[in-house]
Amino acid sequence: MEDARLDSELRLDSFEICWSEAVHRLDELTVRIYEPLFDHISAIASRASLYAGTIPLAAIDASGSAAQRNLGNLLHTRLGSVLCVSLEPAQCVNVVAACTAFVMRLIEQGRRLHTSEHLEELVRDRDPSLELAATWYDAFRRETNSAPVIILNIVGVERYVSAPLNDFLHSILLWARKYGERNVENSIADILGVQKERATLPIVPCIYNTTPSIALPRQQTPSGIPAWPAQYLASSVLDMVDLVHCALPDKSVFWERVVCEFFISPPLMLGRSVFELMRRRFWQVEASYESIAQTIRLAYLMHFSTRPLSALYSMPSYAELSEYTPEFFAQMRLSLFGAYAEVNDGKVSLTDVPRSFMALADDDKALVESLSMHREALENHSARRESMLRAVSSLLQYADIPPPHAKQLSWSGFVSSSLEIEPPFSDWNSGRAGLNVQTPTTPSARHHAQLLKHITSGIAKERIPSLVSALNEHARSRFQVSEHVLQEIGDWISDEYNAVRDSAPTSLGASVWTFDYAEPLSVVLEGAARAGVLLALDAPSQMLASMCATLVSPSGQAELDSRADWPERETDNTEIHVLRNASNRLDGGDIPDVCRLYQLYRDTSKFINLADWFDAFVYTVEKAEKREQAQGAKRQRTAADIQHLQLRFSLGINELAYMGLLGRTGRKVDHLLRTVWDLTVDPLPTNTR
Repeated sequence: MEDARLDSELRLDSFEICWSEAVHRLDELTVRIYEPLFDHISAIASRASLYAGTIPLAAIDASGSAAQRNLGNLLHTRLGSVLCVSLEPAQCVNVVAACTAFVMRLIEQGRRLHTSEHLEELVRDRDPSLELAATWYDAFRRETNSAPVIILNIVGVERYVSAPLNDFLHSILLWARKYGERNVENSIADILGVQKERATLPIVPCIYNTTPSIALPRQQTPSGIPAWPAQYLASSVLDMVDLVHCALPDKSVFWERVVCEFFISPPLMLGRSVFELMRRRFWQVEASYESIAQTIRLAYLMHFSTRPLSALYSMPSYAELSEYTPEFFAQMRLSLFGAYAEVNDGKVSLTDVPRSFMALADDDKALVESLSMHREALENHSARRESMLRAVSSLLQYADIPPPHAKQLSWSGFVSSSLEIEPPFSDWNSGRAGLNVQTPTTPSARHHAQLLKHITSGIAKERIPSLVSALNEHARSRFQVSEHVLQEIGDWISDEYNAVRDSAPTSLGASVWTFDYAEPLSVVLEGAARAGVLLALDAPSQMLASMCATLVSPSGQAELDSRADWPERETDNTEIHVLRNASNRLDGGDIPDVCRLYQLYRDTSKFINLADWFDAFVYTVEKAEKREQAQGAKRQRTAADIQHLQLRFSLGINELAYMGLLGRTGRKVDHLLRTVWDLTVDPLPTNTR
């Protein structure tokens, strides 16, 4: 369709732009909900060097929040000139390893703020130690004329071994105190308003617990203070710190204020099927920033790698597309005019085509230049949808929703239903959604529109002015506070909700700037597809019989009323009966070579010898052939038969490797060739290196 190099460059550039915008948007929303925590840590850090004798330690409860592995980067982005050092459990196996990792991370973070030849010379060819860290920090402070606060992040404190962690923290606290006693200059001490011998290194350790902890007995902790830090920190550490408690927002807050907000205005519009897939994974598999970002990135990658028209995402000029073939422009027209095509008596005709589109039927340049019009239509649709959802958000905030509808009228449900994209630009199936996807919090769009007309009746009249002021400018310009304002607000929001769903983008715009295919994402992200492949390889006959029974005989419960008689019981036409008959017919039949090889590989895995694997494969083939032969006479194999078996063996192994079921082996290729196929491998010349 087009020049491969040009197309790949356009798609790759578009993907990188789109993904960088998505990461920026996700980080922006995440920082917004973590703003109170960052302000708290910033206040602690600003007073860190003023603590005399004790050092502030922030105990952050993250047990009910979404997992966040890039907290250090977010802290650095929000607080600016701080040195954020994050350690992993594998780096804290002992105090020496932990201190070494701390010093290396500290110097690495310092390079992000300032670097010079003198600083590099200090650390070159020297073992990372706390003494080196003190020397480096002194030089860094003099060159930058500042004393940046060191924030030490221990995320998931319950995953660390207690003894090495406490030894490491105790060493760091002693190091910070000794540094203040020996190395803080008089001028800095005077500025800070403390005595020289009482100043300490500005460091704030932050420990996070990511799983709920068992409560300690009441007498061990003062009233109102969380008990979990005492479960992980030794008394020698607690005596040296001033414990400060704070908590991360709940995961439901992260879902509504980060994920839902992202879907309202993303760089590339994602539809309802992707939203529902992400919601299921977030609440049932992994509630984390990384799982959300992974799904979004995979959706964007799939869009730009599988859809040719995604090359138009950045709206290239006609000159940039001059090397594209007529087939590419034909696909653009097919996407544009396909929405107006009707089939009558086997003939395709176009109806209700806008006049402005007719000029694009033959002019490639005009077709490319019209992309701005389709992009603008999509942006107008997105802006209108966002305005409607903001109004719904204000309404939900001020409405006293009765319990039967509280779960159904959730912010997440409204966002989900507003993302529906019409086929063929989506694999969302509203018919099957009620069976295996839809939950009480995700009713249909039609149901939402009906409920919106009734919830305003429960709003208290004294809250009407606050509600009206919270709505957008369009709503405030249309309504005045009166006795009929509640009905007017409800009617307007309901009408606007339906209008947004009707104002879909053009088909060409949807082809380029939307993605809503959850099925291929699910295959990559979830384990059901792999489990199905393994089951088919392990028991091909049973899998085929089950598929046959499901297709031949649907369940009678799904077809008949519960009070009706079941003719299946009389005719032996039940699904179990069909399954048994199919199994009997398939039992004893030959199975594919790839299934033979997998069954031999299953129990031995990587420890199997390739030659033994081939011998076992030949044995199973001979056994199957004997069972098929009437007389069971053993036939002598010829050289051609052996070569044929070797070919079947190689093809089967290649299929398993292609499916990702075989790992790498450390054995050399020439050894395998000599062992299995008895081939001579030409040695390399003696002078070859």
